[in-house]
Amino acid sequence: AYKLKLDSIEAALQESKRAQQEQAEEIERLSAEYERKVLEERGRWSEALASSSSKESQVDDERRALADMASKAQQLAEEKSIAAAAASRERDGVMRECNMLKEKVDQEQRKVHKAEALVEQLRGEIAH
Repeated sequence: AYKLKLDSIEAALQESKRAQQEQAEEIERLSAEYERKVLEERGRWSEALASSSSKESQVDDERRALADMASKAQQLAEEKSIAAAAASRERDGVMRECNMLKEKVDQEQRKVHKAEALVEQLRGEIAH
């Protein structure tokens, strides 16, 4: 039962790590896209300032879109941080559970060794 529980916890931890990796990749992709768009926008802004007011309006719309993307990237970074903290707490719980199980196994082994010693002692007494 403890093995199944440990396996379940380890599977959940792996899933959490996988989700965290996916979020990190999404953040990287959005950041790269944001940087690319920022560079594109810088070029467009120069052109827009020299152009009509309609182009200025377009630049403002694109700036808002970029701000939205930056906000989403920040949100994903925060979610990644939360997921990392949860994975750490889960790992700590698994380690505590493993230590408790190890202590129980050690206790049982001590009992077995005592019982074996008693059996040997009784065999010695019976043989005499």
